[in-house]
Amino acid sequence: FKAGMFLGAGSVMHGMHDRVDMRTFGALASKMRVTWLTFGAGWLAIIGFPFLSGYFSKDKIIESAFVGEGWRPWVFGLTTMLVAGLTAFYMSRLFFMTFHGKARWREEDHPHESPRTMTVPMIILAVGSVALGGILYAGGFLHWLAPVVGEPAHHEPVLPPLAITGLTLLCVAVGAGTAWFAYAARTVPAPAPAGSLLTQLARADLGQEFVNRTLFENPGRVSTELLATADDVLVDRGVTGLGRLMSGLGKGVSRLQNGYVRSYAATMLVGVVAVLGLTFMWR
Repeated sequence: FKAGMFLGAGSVMHGMHDRVDMRTFGALASKMRVTWLTFGAGWLAIIGFPFLSGYFSKDKIIESAFVGEGWRPWVFGLTTMLVAGLTAFYMSRLFFMTFHGKARWREEDHPHESPRTMTVPMIILAVGSVALGGILYAGGFLHWLAPVVGEPAHHEPVLPPLAITGLTLLCVAVGAGTAWFAYAARTVPAPAPAGSLLTQLARADLGQEFVNRTLFENPGRVSTELLATADDVLVDRGVTGLGRLMSGLGKGVSRLQNGYVRSYAATMLVGVVAVLGLTFMWR
């Protein structure tokens, strides 16, 4: 279902000039029926609608979170349950803002369904989103790896499984219903409203980009630039300069080897005079 929704998002972008701003969408269900149906199947699966593919994975995860002793099952279990409701809200917001409500298209927009090269894979994934979870569950997929890894240990959760399922579905219904009331039943403004401080923080990813840049990206960039400069000045130029120095010395010394006997005799004479001079100086 996740793969189907990714392809569905690409189909919407294809029909809306590659835009991803949902505030300029709305009412696309009337123009993109196949995309709407297949995306809807993925949406229902990902929020954990009963007996669709996502239900069989999400429900068991939440049930496992309620297993344990002391405070842990209550904290972990309730957290996963609330996250299920949050997931239902923001995925429903995505679905309703894109396909329902009033059209908020731009003048140059002409929404249209995608070609079969895009819709056929979406249909296949939509069928899997609806039925594959139940097929695998009924077909014994839970025990498929048991000969290799053994049977999983069974522990009873602190709440009855039926109660956990009911409370989770209630959270899902509240999240999806809230999204419907806010983004389908009401008119969605095309420009994003200023919102509360919490909304502004959420739009800024809770400041994580600022924190990452301040603590990691900028110091890392400065360190890299310093290391690159040190490598260029101290290593590259130092080694190159030493090589040039030795090359220059070699060329200078090589000029003394000119093949003339008189030059060698003069050099020897200079050496003898220098040695005698140093001998007299040290007396």
